[in-house]
Amino acid sequence: MTIPPLETGESKPSPAVASAWELVQTLSKIKGVKRVRAIAPRPTDLHWLQFDLALQPDSELSDESWEKIQDLIIDAEWSLRDSTQEKWYFHSEVIENYPTLREGAKVIADSD
Repeated sequence: MTIPPLETGESKPSPAVASAWELVQTLSKIKGVKRVRAIAPRPTDLHWLQFDLALQPDSELSDESWEKIQDLIIDAEWSLRDSTQEKWYFHSEVIENYPTLREGAKVIADSD
């Protein structure tokens, strides 16, 4: 699969976009997860990313699944820190419905 470009005019996605895209694809395959999206609250600074996870109807994540999600997110964040020597901050939240994006925020990866 090809990583869709962020509308920056760059031909190659940034390491943050590539990492977020890969993480979104991985998280969306976890049992009970319906959809995942990565949001950059400030697209001019991709060092802060929010991962929203919507669950399948009438399902809950087990403690084991939630721990796996947290481990995957932390691993991705630290891998990016190691490879770029920059600080990255990835956060996750289980949501019922995708909220409207705050002004200026941008979805940089979506499992749909």
